[in-house]
Amino acid sequence: MQTAAAVLGGSIALSPSAAAAAAPPSERFSERWWAVVQNSEEETTVPTLFVLDDESETTALEEMGVKNLRTTTATESPAAYGEVPVNSQVLYSLARGDVARTVLYAPGANPFWKLEHYPNRVFPEPSAATGYVDYAEFEQGIDRLVDEHGDMLRYRSVGESPGWLDREARSTAPKDVWVVELTNDVRDRESFAEKQKLVVTLGIHGDERSGAEAGMRLVEDVVSGDAESVASALDDVALVFLFPNPDGWAAKSPLLVDGRFRDANTFKRSTATGNDPNRQYPTAGWIDPAHHPAEPRGRNLRDDGAGVDEDVPEEPVDYTEQVPDSLAVVEHLRSYENVTWAADLHGMFASETMMELLSANHAYDFADAHAIFEYADRLRGRLDEELAPLLSERESVLTEEVKAMQEAYGMDERPPVPTEPFAAGTIFDAVGYSTTGGLVSWLALSEEEGGVGARSVAFEMALDNRLRGSIEYRPDLLDLQMVGHRTAIETLVEAATAEADAAVETPDGETTAFVAADALRASSADLPFVTDDGETTDEGDDERTSTAESVTVAPDDTATRTVTVAEETHSVSGRVRAASGAVDVDLLDPSGSLVRTYEGETLATSAKRTISFVVSDPTPGEWTLRLTNGVGGEATVDVRTTAATGDGSPNPLTTLGYEQRQYEVTPLDVVGPYRSFLDRSDAVTTVTTDDVSNGALDGVDNLVVPHGVGTDRDAYVSAIDDFVAGGGNLVLTDAGVELLGDLSADPAGSVDADAVSRATTTTAAVTERVDDSTLLSGTTPIQRELAKAGALGYVVDAAAAETPMYLVDPAPFESDGGDVAGWRVVRRQSDGGESDSGESEGDANASESTAKKVALGTLSGDAGTVHVVGSLLPAPSQSNLHPFGLQGHAPSHCGYTVLANALGHATPPSE
Repeated sequence: MQTAAAVLGGSIALSPSAAAAAAPPSERFSERWWAVVQNSEEETTVPTLFVLDDESETTALEEMGVKNLRTTTATESPAAYGEVPVNSQVLYSLARGDVARTVLYAPGANPFWKLEHYPNRVFPEPSAATGYVDYAEFEQGIDRLVDEHGDMLRYRSVGESPGWLDREARSTAPKDVWVVELTNDVRDRESFAEKQKLVVTLGIHGDERSGAEAGMRLVEDVVSGDAESVASALDDVALVFLFPNPDGWAAKSPLLVDGRFRDANTFKRSTATGNDPNRQYPTAGWIDPAHHPAEPRGRNLRDDGAGVDEDVPEEPVDYTEQVPDSLAVVEHLRSYENVTWAADLHGMFASETMMELLSANHAYDFADAHAIFEYADRLRGRLDEELAPLLSERESVLTEEVKAMQEAYGMDERPPVPTEPFAAGTIFDAVGYSTTGGLVSWLALSEEEGGVGARSVAFEMALDNRLRGSIEYRPDLLDLQMVGHRTAIETLVEAATAEADAAVETPDGETTAFVAADALRASSADLPFVTDDGETTDEGDDERTSTAESVTVAPDDTATRTVTVAEETHSVSGRVRAASGAVDVDLLDPSGSLVRTYEGETLATSAKRTISFVVSDPTPGEWTLRLTNGVGGEATVDVRTTAATGDGSPNPLTTLGYEQRQYEVTPLDVVGPYRSFLDRSDAVTTVTTDDVSNGALDGVDNLVVPHGVGTDRDAYVSAIDDFVAGGGNLVLTDAGVELLGDLSADPAGSVDADAVSRATTTTAAVTERVDDSTLLSGTTPIQRELAKAGALGYVVDAAAAETPMYLVDPAPFESDGGDVAGWRVVRRQSDGGESDSGESEGDANASESTAKKVALGTLSGDAGTVHVVGSLLPAPSQSNLHPFGLQGHAPSHCGYTVLANALGHATPPSE
């Protein structure tokens, strides 16, 4: 493709040190407009504002070939908006003619915003808009709304983005990270501090636009009196709208390019440093060494005063250069008091479900988990009324978008068309992978853990991404997406102001005991690099090394890149991100064996437009990334690799530059919060293995065993056997499932020890549900994850298998009348072990023999009952990088509900 510069005989240098671009050929052309034209591909169009001397000039513009003309005479001079084709004939006519007094670059939704002309509203409805709201248009528009409604609206810049290189300015162009506060008497800061804060994050991925579009318009509607359900709550609630990724938003401009001067002519997921901004937050649990967690309190994790602290690390990376925006976001959000809820609005590719709620990867207590899914139920009811009819009415629009996606990416099978309005689950439940470093997961952390203590969720909206490689404006689709996002925000306000007095009902007089064990406890004091007084030393050889390069792969060609893995390498992380086109990715170990493969899951069709992987304890030697372009058209990808070395858990000080946050946790930390959500405070207690051996189960009705400690003691096993034989209700979870093979009492007697196995999995989830089972009562079909392993320190890479699950062979289980509620499909390994079945993205060994095993189920006898929960309260892992601490337990809403069902506890009904 030629640029306009070539068409008109001009030139444009692709280096910041080169000579400036040619001056406009007409003094009527603004320099910005001409620079955009010069750097646009031939036959594309440039959104243009013409300031006219006479309205009749629009006829001449139309005759020249300017498209989609709109006019106004309400401004000081007549004006016209149109899309100028970048071709020699049109440009020559404009340059040589005398039509229009001034020609301006005018991207955005309101065609006349540069003249500060707002005929109906600041941010027009999608059907009246000429495109997505431009970043600069938003700045001007929100400033106007603040001028008109200063008693309700306040906005401020909290920091800056890294900034793309600007071709016209010949320098980087950082953008402000804006926060908009909406409440009554917003400038009364004492009153503001006392109100509930609801944080709504818009556009953290710049190529997912519908959330930001909905949020801006809702702000305008509230201050204009057109959103009473929100406005009526603003005496008690303050909405905080955060726009955290201005780089991804502004990237649509042809004048903005990345550090290698690659065109950035569409909205982008990443910031200008190439980082995914939703992976760079200081979350508890496992941190991928390839990420840049933004902790503004610096190396020592202690606040030294206002603003980003001076001891923010500069090595192994300079965080103030890589993630200045995320540092600013964390610093600012910590300044708010009483943040109760947070919602992060995202977009995804094709899905059968139009909108999905994702609960954060965090150790919520049962009350918070229930509140989140009560909110989800409330939202489901509203979306059934408001969004479901639109899916039927606009089926042809949705189908057209899906067809375009299939054609753009050369997909053999057509992706699904959304037919269901809503589903809710964890991140893994909704999108099939889990994350670390996410904004909502950081927001959910308590203040003591470095967060703000919010009930946090994310939303994914279907068909809101690069469906055609770049993003085209479709008002009929955007309008539908905005209905979903707006309804989610309005319902969030309702949830925040609703009465919350629900409690789990327990049978009168019944008592539940959890068996505790010191072996489950994890403490930062046990880490080899932490001193007795809690300080982190920089001794040892732990370090992080990274590589980054751009690779171009011709059609039907293959390129390879190698990574040398040294001895005592703890893990290797990799990321392949599509800049243009698509490739399939294979990872081979030093022997040439295929370890990860993304064949058929090309970059362009992945929901993240990025393939990432983590290999723990990699074999030393030369690893190979094989990139194959079988889609057609030249593909350019960014390849980054990061290796963390160290014997045992990597030292965060030498690996990332941060000291270790202190912690002491155990899975049994779940008992206190669970007890507080019950209708009787005496309904739950804890006992030790010695207590069990010494008769503590007398008077206990339900017993939860989450570990295998004590199974080598006859008195302990016999006491539990007698408990079941006497009519007790036994819940075996995690390593406690192994106890099943030691019991002889009905109904467990026919399951011997060989029938129980330990498998390593990507996360603690069932592969298949039995939806009508009692254990899963009160959950929804999408919910499969039982515990969020990343918060506990386990690697949750899509193709990694670290999280332990304890499973039972189906034959003896079912022969004894067992009722299966959930299955896990695992792969039999050559060493006799079991791991994920290959369902997960990237697993290269999916074709190996598999087995289907019981992960959830119930054995009912004449007297007692035994429930099996393959993973719910796994012991935290200290084996991986976790600078910001560990959480001791992290059951999902589904996991809590399974536990309550197993104990015979009745969860509160939803609204």
